[in-house]
Amino acid sequence: MARQITNWAGVWLGTLLGVLAAFQQFKLPPVLPLLAEHYGYSRILAGSFMSIYAVLGLLFSVWAGRRVQRRGLGSTLLLAFGLMISGNTLGLIAPESGALMLLSRALEGGSYAVLALVGPVLANASASQRHLPIAFALTAAWIPNGQIAAGLLSGLFIARGTWKPLWLIGIGATCALAVWTVYLLKRDRLSSVSMLGPEPSAAPLTRAQRRALMLSAGTFMLWSTQYFAFMTWLPTFLVEVHGANQALAIRGYLVPVATLLAFVYVAGFLLRAGVPIVPLLAATLLLQALVWLLVPFVEGGAAGIVLLILWGIGAGITPTCLFGLPTTIATEPAQRPQAFGIVLTGRNLGVLTGPLLLGGILTLTADWTLASPLFATVTAMGTGLAMTLIYQRKPRNSASPA
Repeated sequence: MARQITNWAGVWLGTLLGVLAAFQQFKLPPVLPLLAEHYGYSRILAGSFMSIYAVLGLLFSVWAGRRVQRRGLGSTLLLAFGLMISGNTLGLIAPESGALMLLSRALEGGSYAVLALVGPVLANASASQRHLPIAFALTAAWIPNGQIAAGLLSGLFIARGTWKPLWLIGIGATCALAVWTVYLLKRDRLSSVSMLGPEPSAAPLTRAQRRALMLSAGTFMLWSTQYFAFMTWLPTFLVEVHGANQALAIRGYLVPVATLLAFVYVAGFLLRAGVPIVPLLAATLLLQALVWLLVPFVEGGAAGIVLLILWGIGAGITPTCLFGLPTTIATEPAQRPQAFGIVLTGRNLGVLTGPLLLGGILTLTADWTLASPLFATVTAMGTGLAMTLIYQRKPRNSASPA
């Protein structure tokens, strides 16, 4: 049954949980050239620092959803906060050891598995039918918001040749959000959110719903493969291929992210105006595939910036649709943790594959030009899956019709 009144405390807590998770994941790419220079990490190891988040997501996302249902939100989130603080601390203590830095990122990734699941489920479950498209946009915006925060802050510290303050800020932000979470729970501000407790009367997912969720997961996997590969290696590409200094590389890195963030919110308003969610998803994936096909034929900085902006437009609308699909497909609130678990599994597979795939190609060939046809192919495949999803049974959700 749809909510009649929006619980804004739940919406904003869910959103900020996601922003914290994205900041922690994306604090690495802007400083990766500096870390590689200081500690001699290989490309495969450096890529694994991002992909390890996906491994932990694959292992623990479903468990996190079940634990919230059995044990409640409070203890699950406190566990996640503890893992995140431990991971950041270990990274500060032993960055010269690639193995220990990977372990620190694994601890962060365990926390991320919880936050990336609970954040969107909590935000969407807290929104009324009227405000659900806004929740979709806020949910999708946690990735670019976290990226921009990490990119802007890293620019301040890289000029001084240091990266550790980013990890200290991560610890402080985690502690602050933990305190706010405890405050909301003690004040009983989240008690009305339906996903916080078991609902044995909920109908199981139908075969049509599972098929639609699997197609959604496949689409999310393919889109995430190119997105996370691109975003992990873009600063390094700008330094190695275009000769940019590290501060300039961070500014270039932020151009598509800032565009993406703006169009995340545009997508929310489009959905609220009644634009069908699945055709919108397919169209934006097609736009990104076309951008990647055009990259080899474009010369000059201005044309390159135009392509980055066009890619950012598509990449902003796409995650809003993808994060909206579980709520659109799973018509009962109690079905949605499971629905998000299925779809986020696809995302985690993409996060795992993308950075390692491009890192491996660069290790074997040192040829950056292979990235464009690779990304074009992967995104075109995602477009095909999204178009297939159009022909599935249309879910009943007037806020974001399929």
